[in-house]
Formats: sequence, structure tokens, C-alpha cells
Amino acid sequence: MSKVKTKGSKPWWWKPLWIAVLLTTIALAVVGYLLFQIPLERVVGGVALTFLCISVAYGIRMKPSRRLNRGLYILLGSIE
Repeated sequence: MSKVKTKGSKPWWWKPLWIAVLLTTIALAVVGYLLFQIPLERVVGGVALTFLCISVAYGIRMKPSRRLNRGLYILLGSIE
């Protein structure tokens, strides 16, 4: 049977995508620490910054608003 999509529904792969992104970030941090001998404080700082960016992206996609989209459009347009 076909799945009926409503306006606010997300695809079935949406939640596993965010989980995979977080697990990949952690795995790459461990690899960087163990194999490339990156200092632990740099690894922790990089993971914290990456999680912050991921949480902002998740928030934008889960609760989109016209005001936020307009602000990001202006902010990102002014960088270029």
C-alpha cells in the first residue's frame, strides 16, 4: 500500500538521518584522536562545535519559520 503524505509529515528516513549524522561525527572524532593523534581538547572542541551546528540545522528543519528563513537569507547573503 502507498503511504499517504500529509503536509507536515517527514520521510521515513528523516530520523535515522540525524542519528547517523551524530554517530558519524562521534566516530570521526574517535578516529581523529586515535589515528591522527589530534589533542583531546581540540577533538572535544570540534565535536562541540559540530553538534552546535547540527542542532541549529535540525531546529531550522523541524520548526521552520518565515522570519528565521528571511534572517538567514540576509545573513548568508551578506557574507558573500
